[in-house]
Amino acid sequence: MLFIEYEKLCDDPGLVWKALSSFASLPSELPTGFVIRKAPYHETDLMKFDDKTKDEAYGIHSELVSRSKDFLS
Repeated sequence: MLFIEYEKLCDDPGLVWKALSSFASLPSELPTGFVIRKAPYHETDLMKFDDKTKDEAYGIHSELVSRSKDFLS
């Protein structure tokens, strides 16, 4: 399974595409029209969850981000 950090893809699509294209034997140039935009995020979206659920979600997110960094290195 290949993990790609969504935030990194949005912030630096060229870097992520270069690693992905190398992994998948694709051309290293970004495809024409390749546009990634972050989904809007509002702190109030998290207010509906209790602290335990948020902590668990952040822990899972951190683990997945860590796994995705292995791919980019």
